Amino acid sequence: MRRPLFMACLCLVIVLAIGRILTGADTGDAGVLPPDGSPVRITGRIDTRTSETIILKSISIIQNDLKYSYSGKLQCELTNTQEVQSLRLGQHIVLEGVFSHFDAATNHGEFDVRAYSAGKGIGGRVRKAQVLAAEEDYSFLREKLFAFRRRLHDRLAKVFPEKEASVMQTLLLGEKEELDAEVKALYQRNGIAHILSISGLHITLLGMGCYRLLKRLGAPVRVAAAGGAMTLLLYGMMVGMSVSASRAIGMYLLQMLGIFVGRTYDILTGVGLLAALLVLQQPERLGDVSFLMSFGAVLGICLLTPVFAGDGREDNVGVETASGVVAGLEEKKRADGKRGLGEALGFAEKKRTDGKSGFGERSDFDTEQRRLGNGGNGFRVPAWLLTVTDILGDSAYERNKYREGWRKVVYERLWRMVSALKSGFAASAGVILFTLPIQLWFFYEIPVYSVLLNLLVLPFMSVVMAGGILSLIPGLGIAGTVDCLILWWYEWICERFGELPGAVWCVGRPAKWQMVVYYSGLFVLIIGRNYAEKWKRQRLYAAYVAENNHGDGHHAERERQRRETRGVDDSVRGRKRESNRKKMQHSDRYSEICPTRWRHVLANFWYTWQGVMTYRNGVMCRIVAAMILVLIVGLLTGNFDRGSRVTFLDVGQGDGIVVETGQGAYLFDCGSTSRRKIGEYVLKPYLKSRGIQSLRGVFVSHPDEDHMNGILELLENGGEWGITVEQMFLPAITEAERREAFEKLLVAAEYAGVPVSYIKCGDEIRDSRLRLRCLHPEENTTLADANAYSECFYVEVFAKAVKWGAAEGMEASGEGGRAASEVYGENGSFAVGVTGERTGHGDTGERKNFGMGAGKLSILLTGDVEGEGEQQLTQELQTLKTLQEAKTLRVAQESQALQNARKLQESQEPREQQELWESRRQGGFKVDILKVAHHGSGYSTSSEFLAAAGPAAAIISCGRNNSYGHPHAATLQRLEDAKVPWYLTTDYGALTVTVDSHGNRLQGYLRRK
Repeated sequence: MRRPLFMACLCLVIVLAIGRILTGADTGDAGVLPPDGSPVRITGRIDTRTSETIILKSISIIQNDLKYSYSGKLQCELTNTQEVQSLRLGQHIVLEGVFSHFDAATNHGEFDVRAYSAGKGIGGRVRKAQVLAAEEDYSFLREKLFAFRRRLHDRLAKVFPEKEASVMQTLLLGEKEELDAEVKALYQRNGIAHILSISGLHITLLGMGCYRLLKRLGAPVRVAAAGGAMTLLLYGMMVGMSVSASRAIGMYLLQMLGIFVGRTYDILTGVGLLAALLVLQQPERLGDVSFLMSFGAVLGICLLTPVFAGDGREDNVGVETASGVVAGLEEKKRADGKRGLGEALGFAEKKRTDGKSGFGERSDFDTEQRRLGNGGNGFRVPAWLLTVTDILGDSAYERNKYREGWRKVVYERLWRMVSALKSGFAASAGVILFTLPIQLWFFYEIPVYSVLLNLLVLPFMSVVMAGGILSLIPGLGIAGTVDCLILWWYEWICERFGELPGAVWCVGRPAKWQMVVYYSGLFVLIIGRNYAEKWKRQRLYAAYVAENNHGDGHHAERERQRRETRGVDDSVRGRKRESNRKKMQHSDRYSEICPTRWRHVLANFWYTWQGVMTYRNGVMCRIVAAMILVLIVGLLTGNFDRGSRVTFLDVGQGDGIVVETGQGAYLFDCGSTSRRKIGEYVLKPYLKSRGIQSLRGVFVSHPDEDHMNGILELLENGGEWGITVEQMFLPAITEAERREAFEKLLVAAEYAGVPVSYIKCGDEIRDSRLRLRCLHPEENTTLADANAYSECFYVEVFAKAVKWGAAEGMEASGEGGRAASEVYGENGSFAVGVTGERTGHGDTGERKNFGMGAGKLSILLTGDVEGEGEQQLTQELQTLKTLQEAKTLRVAQESQALQNARKLQESQEPREQQELWESRRQGGFKVDILKVAHHGSGYSTSSEFLAAAGPAAAIISCGRNNSYGHPHAATLQRLEDAKVPWYLTTDYGALTVTVDSHGNRLQGYLRRK
């Protein structure tokens, strides 16, 4: 692959990407832009506008009598929306308002609005903007194109129904904000959302259509190329130069430039050059999913489609569809007009005298192609079909008679259809495989049937585009009927594919090293294919040289003698052909009546075996390529981060904790009063990015909105999201209060088919890496305040699986005790039960060892407990501490008697069992992480409570600049007096504690400001 310009551009883009990763370059230009909430006055030119907002460029910012320029763009939200209609594109205006940055992602998997806007070149926004002055000069051409676009928008809204109109407006005019939300989600879920982007299909219909029309009208080639280029530039200005549109238009302009200068256009060089130019213009595009998917799709077509097509030819792009998928691949021609090796060997297809290819005049081509395993019609005949016909000894007449008359037409068209399907499948597979890491990095899941669905959808996109363009013409609105039928069929087939088992495979976000290994494997496949093709061409050339006696020193003499006896040689060759024809006819007749027919069959089998052995290297190459592909896909989709961890999500003013173990995931509260749709925008992306499709338990501490509205969203939309809830746990308050307090949750759980259990003090839940004990509230508590009866849990998370012995089993003790109530999962790994019924604050059941050990994390979750509820929790903690001290003393007394026996046994036990026994022997009740109650309210987390819990660190979840003043200064002072370090989600974003055998690690999603 000798493309120096492409390689140089590719290396430049890779170096810039690595530099941004290593330096941790932030999005936007935070050093130039003012801080949030600053009143500013801005001057600039209008770049684009909508019904409520305008985008300014060439900006000057005036703040505190200081004026400085900004090279990016700003989004301005006007208070008077009617003013937007009076403004013109290119107009210079002065406005004032309040500046604010876009929201950055603070949780794993959350959509980063700031990074997305930076990829579009927009660094911030101005709210409550008011226009102070506006110049009269504006861009006449751009304004007329904008008005023309609005007329087309209204025309589509008039011709099509509302939902279909939104799809056509997105498809033809690039108005993605108009797209119906249900259609967008349906297309994204099935992997066909790319058809709505302005891409190669638009260029094919508009640019190439205009080019060919001008040529048919008699215009010179250069005039036609200039006309097509001008049409596309105007179209791009009208719809907005998005990344995909810029890429497609730029590739077309480079192709037309090749026509002007008389050079051959190379698609890889064009893609590399455009990618480098766009990145140099705006480096933030390296993190833009549109940029990565658009250019990744084209690279997948160019590099991987030939690998999967397996036709052994140097392929080039024919027609590009909406997703960049190639509709046809053509064999390259020699630009210098000389004969290539294929023509020298007689592979070139013969032409009829009328300029068309005739089937009957391809006998030499057919013969040679059959010798190489190819069909005579230019398509490859399957090897198994050749083998069967050769072994059965079909005569030449029997093989050729199916290529005459109507049989010939059916046979030829059938194999052309198969070849087209094969090419389409190879192109779709190439695009999907090349963009698979990008898909997983941004969307965390794979539409499993997207390849097949694209094969059913893409062939009709040209019809949809053509029908949409025709419907824009007055009097031809009836053409939109066909588009409506096709779009309805798209929705129907997407819904049917979505109902298939395993339609969506949630993998999670891969690690960076997995992506590097994956692309390295693809690079090996591409290079290996090129070397295999080079080796094959060398062998063909060697056979050609050997057959024509090239390289022989006496070749010139033999050539002279051949010319002198040319007529004699022609007559001899003619007699030989006639003799061979008669022998073939005699052989065919003889094979039908001769009792030794099986000799003929064996001879044909031997020749077929020799052919198979000739191409055994090609088969081995395909096997090795398939093994490499399976290996790298497995490495990319494998979840190598299955360790235990606890994540405190940044949900704003609320709580949300996810505990992950090797056995499953558990959710403790999820809600917010400061961020809307917290379930869809925070909880769902986090679970998807971690590859979690099922929650084994969901716990709701109390019925406040800031603890449960995200869970309510999960119950209502879990089926659509692909996330299931196995069981929900609510506090065991009185039955009269349950229905009133948790009415919405209970209705949603019943509709979703989620069983509901009520948990009380003393209940335990455990799997192989988790042990959870409820410390509050008491059963049928009389506490009236919802905060007071919040669920409180002591949770132990282990780095490695722990086998719970019979002595630690969940058996009842004391009167009224009961055994485990229910068991879930394989081998009873998830059990819900009670260690003993409690009366008051006394203990009638055996307490467990909650001590610290290697590879273990203990956390105390307190909900919003305060007041009387916190007092009960404090007493419970003190009781646990007393019991634990008594048990530790008993163990110390027994340790002397068992010391000698333990030393002998320790030498024979594995190290892990020794560490586990040591942790139980020396353990004491300790809390590693305390989730501070009620978001740091001054009415919770008393000094007595902190003394009883004794946490090593505290985490506070609250909203930025909340109206409650959380966390209160008094609470923070009590934490400092107790020498407990505290961490706020407002400073660090989501806080994750990773449990490891070598030590636990606390890490924030954001860097400390």
